[in-house]
Amino acid sequence: MKQLQLYRKKKSPLFIFIVFLLIFLIIISASILFYYMNLLKPINPSAKEKIIEIPKGYTVEDIAKLLEKEGIIKKDLAFEITVRLNNKQDQLKSGKYFLSGSMGVNEIIRNIVNGQTIDDTIKVTIPEGYELEMIADKMEKCGLVKKEDFIKAAQNIEQYDYPFLKNIPKDKNRKYLLEGYLFPDTYKFPKDVTEKEIIDTMLNRFNQVFKQDYYKRAEELDMTVDDIVTMASLIEREAKYENERALISGVYYKRLNMGMKLQCDATVQYALGERKKRLLYSDLEIDSPYNTYKYTGLPVGPISSVGEASIKAALYPKDTDYIYYVAKKDGSHVFSRTLKEHNKAKQEVLKD
Repeated sequence: MKQLQLYRKKKSPLFIFIVFLLIFLIIISASILFYYMNLLKPINPSAKEKIIEIPKGYTVEDIAKLLEKEGIIKKDLAFEITVRLNNKQDQLKSGKYFLSGSMGVNEIIRNIVNGQTIDDTIKVTIPEGYELEMIADKMEKCGLVKKEDFIKAAQNIEQYDYPFLKNIPKDKNRKYLLEGYLFPDTYKFPKDVTEKEIIDTMLNRFNQVFKQDYYKRAEELDMTVDDIVTMASLIEREAKYENERALISGVYYKRLNMGMKLQCDATVQYALGERKKRLLYSDLEIDSPYNTYKYTGLPVGPISSVGEASIKAALYPKDTDYIYYVAKKDGSHVFSRTLKEHNKAKQEVLKD
């Protein structure tokens, strides 16, 4: 009986080794876990934010090394492991971020995954009816590019590949080949954007707006895209109110069909190179292919950028008997069927 009790008390060396090994592994695992968790904590709770730029194409390893080098995280490997454990390696976004050593690794990863980048782009709004020179001037005032460089880039039309540009007449009398095609909208450009990139962005926006149905409709009207944009630019400059666009368009088409001069004041202003509030009779005599008081048909090209509403009006004019209109002080118009009615309307407008 004594021998049996002694046998039970006596443990084998292997059993003791396994117990010690397990204890050792637990201690090591706990130490590693403690060390890893410590690496996830902020380096310095009072550290200030700094701008960190993550370039396009950077891998998890690249980002981790960058963050460690910039003093944002303690150890690159801890960042890598955490990203991979959370299966976020394909969700890290490039860009500029405000990051700090006061942030934990998990918070940093969330910011980069969510793309909480610094918006250091420049916002530019180009209104409908702006001319190419006005667009160039605004780009310069916003600090993006020089006006003269922008205009030069706009003249090199061969570097832009869009279907609507293929049939633009290379008329030497045309002031700017891309006039009318730089779509008016609100854009955000990076500070280091080039003239070509700005123009390409605006042309691409026009391409998005000018749908395939619009090409078909232009053919139905026996008009080229350039004809439509030119017509739309006249409407854009003349129509202040939405409900008058299609009607003004109808007047122009009526005059074209009758062989009458369009007599659009905005074309004279474009020919003069200034937007005079009141045109003189001498102004109407300017010898320019843009002057629709002097020459019949559409002007040699568009006179301003056009919005989609004016494009639609040019494509879908309102059927009308009106062939005259005169502007009132509020920007609306009085439409007339005969010259007698028109002269009377002008007298009434002058009284107001």
